Amino acid sequence: MKSRVREEAGERIERDMAVSYPSRFAVLQGLASRPGTARPDTAPRARVFVMDAPDLDAHSGALFNGKARPILPSADLDKERVGRFMAASDDLLRRALA
Repeated sequence: MKSRVREEAGERIERDMAVSYPSRFAVLQGLASRPGTARPDTAPRARVFVMDAPDLDAHSGALFNGKARPILPSADLDKERVGRFMAASDDLLRRALA
C-alpha cells in the first residue's frame, strides 16, 4: 500500500518505487516476450479510449494524479539517465534470475 508521506531510500529515489519497481519490471519483461499469446483468435482487439480534458495539448496525458492533474516528468530524468536506469534494471533482473 502506498505511503501517505513521501520517503526516500538511500539511493535518493522514492521508497515506494524502490520496493515495487523491480517486481513490476520483472513481470512486464516476462509479458513482453509473449504479446497476445493468452488472447484467443476470436477475442476482440484491445481498445484504448481517450477522454477530453482541459489543457491536454500542453501535456502528454500519460499520467494523471487522483485529482486529474498531470504528473510531469522529473527534470533530472533525461534520456541518458533513463537509459542507464533501464540498463541497470535489466542487469539486476538477469542477476536475480541467474
